[in-house]
Amino acid sequence: MGANGFVEGLLQFLESAVQARNAVAQESGAMALFNLVVNNNRNKEMMLAAGVIPLLEMMISNSDSHGSATALYLNLSCHEDAKSIIGSSQAVPFLVQILQGEAEPQCKMDALHALYNISSQASNILNLLSAGIISGLQSLLAALVIFHGQKNP
Repeated sequence: MGANGFVEGLLQFLESAVQARNAVAQESGAMALFNLVVNNNRNKEMMLAAGVIPLLEMMISNSDSHGSATALYLNLSCHEDAKSIIGSSQAVPFLVQILQGEAEPQCKMDALHALYNISSQASNILNLLSAGIISGLQSLLAALVIFHGQKNP
């Protein structure tokens, strides 16, 4: 029952929020799940077994709650078992798009670190390349160069 039953309850809450397309509830649910898995592999395993990745895929396709979804992907990607699951999911193109888009800097860094974590598994490399990881990294680097150029004229 992980974290005194909170994992299951929060997954149900997030699923209801996704189905209702309630962005505020999705953000809250994803961040609550994020907090439950920080440095807790048992809760990560429970979430993976309960289907958190397909739920996150529904969330990212139906809302603009990108920051919380990206943070949760990052946290889950630290678990060895999650790397292949995330690496073969719609998370990869989503995370690459975060690198290329107008996301908040923290969201971009979370996406970058999640992609780095899943890239450590050789079976994910083809999916990363197919999702455009190279152009995503180029976009991120170009944005950093522009940012630092404006900061230090």
